[in-house]
Amino acid sequence: MQSTSRSIYSLATALSLGAMVFFSLIVAETIFASLTLQSAGTVLAHLFPSFYRFTGISSLIASVCTGFIPWPSHRYISRRIFISSAWLSTLFLAFSDMVLLPAMNAARLRIPNFAGPMTPVLKQFFFYHGISMGLIVFTMILTLLGLLLFTIRGIETRFL
Repeated sequence: MQSTSRSIYSLATALSLGAMVFFSLIVAETIFASLTLQSAGTVLAHLFPSFYRFTGISSLIASVCTGFIPWPSHRYISRRIFISSAWLSTLFLAFSDMVLLPAMNAARLRIPNFAGPMTPVLKQFFFYHGISMGLIVFTMILTLLGLLLFTIRGIETRFL
């Protein structure tokens, strides 16, 4: 069970982090470079729910596996950080999917033109968008922290 949990955790975390990096750096950038601002927003509004659900489910699977991965007893704090980073990543992705994304899409639909003056609706959209992007970056950092602790734990248990 422990070996299976480690393998599933590694795979689920790699899928989640890989999807976040790929979608943020390649998919979104390519869509904005290829389409008009309005069209790019529409396409991304259709893609984001799938993105959040895929990364959220991958993160949830990894989070569940953290409870089954053995940890050296003298590394209690690193184990708590490892488990917390996985569950916080899952929580942030769920919050983004269920709260921020609908609010952002509702605000986006009320914006007639992104190139016009800064309106309250445009400010609202950028507020939600900023929080969403910040949470994605923070989730990536938490996921990397979890992977780092997982890797150190693996090295420590093999050679000590």
